[in-house]
Amino acid sequence: MDSVSIRAYAKINWSLNVTGRREDGYHNLDTFMANVSLFDSLRIVLDPDIAPGTVSLFVDGGSDDVPADENNLVVRGIHAVETACGRQGGFRVQLFKRIPSRAGFGGGSADAAAAMTAAARLLHADETILPELAPGLGADVPFFLRGGAQRAQGIGEVLTPFSSATYHLVLATAPGGVSTKALFESFRCNMYRVRADNNVFIRALGSENLPLIQINCINQLTDAATRLVPAVCEYIKALESCHGCVCASMSGSGSGVFGLFVSETLAARACLELKRRGLARVAAVRTMDRALEIE
Repeated sequence: MDSVSIRAYAKINWSLNVTGRREDGYHNLDTFMANVSLFDSLRIVLDPDIAPGTVSLFVDGGSDDVPADENNLVVRGIHAVETACGRQGGFRVQLFKRIPSRAGFGGGSADAAAAMTAAARLLHADETILPELAPGLGADVPFFLRGGAQRAQGIGEVLTPFSSATYHLVLATAPGGVSTKALFESFRCNMYRVRADNNVFIRALGSENLPLIQINCINQLTDAATRLVPAVCEYIKALESCHGCVCASMSGSGSGVFGLFVSETLAARACLELKRRGLARVAAVRTMDRALEIE
């Protein structure tokens, strides 16, 4: 095997509670995460014409701010695998972006997990090393190595799978993007007292209890994100106004939002309606039971 083609699926945060600030400055979270069917595509080739230890990355699609150098998590993920297994390769990577950047849908983290998985296979490395490497690349990367439906606690490294039905959603991304660093710098733990009851929510997601899902679909970072990008609130209201929308919320640190719909048909209709209204990066998706898929 000298190449791997892999899909990296986006995620949403059904709910997100901030449970406290750590001594190291990071915040502890309690959040339910689920993969959705929007994906980036990666083709990773072990190329003998490229010097070992070198990653040549070409990015197609997405915004202009997606780096194609050592700042990209794809490159960092491959180098992390090389260091851990003690072997190097010359890698040529084609990354086709569909997941919006700085949207809270986990595109960069998903790509990192995909790149690590592919590099391990191409270098014949033990893939059990990947969970140890993942937190060093980003808080969401451990989730994307497991995928499906997971409760994430701590800074995202404590993962517990849970049973979830399949749901149909519409994603949209408010323009501008939200800086995660700026968001948490402006967040205060006592500024947003309404929180999801996650012990109730976990049962609601498994049983398709839409009223309880609606009540608990809360992201405590929304107010802070809206102060940075006011369009986040406007996009949530636009989703809520669509026929068949059960609830709408922000994913992660934004500026991406999602709406839950009662059927695939109504989600598709809402997607078309929101595009006509001029909303950006709108997509109808469903929840998935995996984060990565080798093609």
